[in-house]
Amino acid sequence: MVGAGAVGGFYGGMLARAGADVHFLFRSTYDDVMRDGLTLVLHASNESLPVEPLQAYRDSSAIGSCDWVIVAAKATA
Repeated sequence: MVGAGAVGGFYGGMLARAGADVHFLFRSTYDDVMRDGLTLVLHASNESLPVEPLQAYRDSSAIGSCDWVIVAAKATA
């Protein structure tokens, strides 16, 4: 998952929780995510769901080959 903001974090997190092997590529928030983890907050059901296991990377070369690459970036990025 390239771009793990609101959209990428949600869809990637839901895929990971469903059992998919999801790798998240972070830029500026990598250190924060490694410290605090990634949590999905579902406001409709008032749930907070941690994404575990969290496979977070700062460098795409560390991820290896993938079957799919999902890009969830802002139009201005």
